[in-house]
Amino acid sequence: MSASTKKQLVIGVDGGGTKTHCVVMELPTSAITAPDQVSLLAQAFTGCSNQNSVGKPKAREELLNSITQAFNQATASCGAENAHVVAIPLGMSGVDRPQDKLDVQEWLSSLPFIQSSPQDQATKVFINNDAVA
Repeated sequence: MSASTKKQLVIGVDGGGTKTHCVVMELPTSAITAPDQVSLLAQAFTGCSNQNSVGKPKAREELLNSITQAFNQATASCGAENAHVVAIPLGMSGVDRPQDKLDVQEWLSSLPFIQSSPQDQATKVFINNDAVA
């Protein structure tokens, strides 16, 4: 099944000092003119993903657990093979320097449903400090 015929998903993450909140929404096929046109498919909460508070290994674990839990919930009915993650914007506390963004990008690359290629099907990843997002 090509990426264009799969359910198009956006995964949003708010990674903070007390919790990590992840939501999965289906990308509408037409222009959005009202908030109720966006379908929230799933959400998950895990612990702190601020690497300055809990260290990089624990921050990575909490972030990936939150994303995986929400993705699994969202695709439970359609199957992961029938979904394509088109974008994943992240607002994360403790991600302040360019190297921090590279670290998070590397963590995300371990998730099988985050595509790095081919380019036309690659998941768009946006990583910012949560104060900016």
